[in-house]
Amino acid sequence: MKCTDQKVLYFDDVRKTAIYTFDGTFRTFFKAGIFDVEALSRIRNAKPPHILKLLRFDETTMLTEFVEGESLMTARLGKEQLYNVILQICDGVSALHSLGVLHLDIMTSNIMISNGNVTIVDLESSRYAENRYVTDNIYAGNRFFSAPELLRGDAVDYRADIFSLGCTIADIMRMNKGGNVLADIATKCQTTEPRHRYDSVESLKKDIIKAVRLEGVVYIG
Repeated sequence: MKCTDQKVLYFDDVRKTAIYTFDGTFRTFFKAGIFDVEALSRIRNAKPPHILKLLRFDETTMLTEFVEGESLMTARLGKEQLYNVILQICDGVSALHSLGVLHLDIMTSNIMISNGNVTIVDLESSRYAENRYVTDNIYAGNRFFSAPELLRGDAVDYRADIFSLGCTIADIMRMNKGGNVLADIATKCQTTEPRHRYDSVESLKKDIIKAVRLEGVVYIG
């Protein structure tokens, strides 16, 4: 991949990332690694909601939109915004799964928020789940957010993302003092055995909406 007429604003040689600007206004994010072209092609063509926009990529390089805003690691959310953010994350992951793609790196630091809108970033670990399962797990996982089967290097399916969603929901609630409203839901997502987790993100979302309505919050999408 070749970028022309660009200025490098930032470069990290360890993480193999860079931020480019074109004409001093349009910024993009560059990443080097080992990528699943099928997964990325499906994402780029479908442009699913709440998912980072891909511009160009091949097996070893990726150029994406630069997302303005703040990571959920540092953002502090009010009660109503808190639940809407969680449901937007579910919408994004559900959209990926409808394309047959697993994200495999869902965590608080990989989610950006800007003006109340969520974007899930860091797509380099995404894999196309042909015949449902992914077996070429190059990414070793994050011990605080990844499913046990991913950390072991086993074949994984969409339920690995559901585990990570549970960890992320619990983390967001903890950091924003959201109480125990979604505690049981997050716990079900994080069960060790995949068969005991939610069978889809949509079924997870339905339970969240029920809990949220009991809190008197309306989901605005």
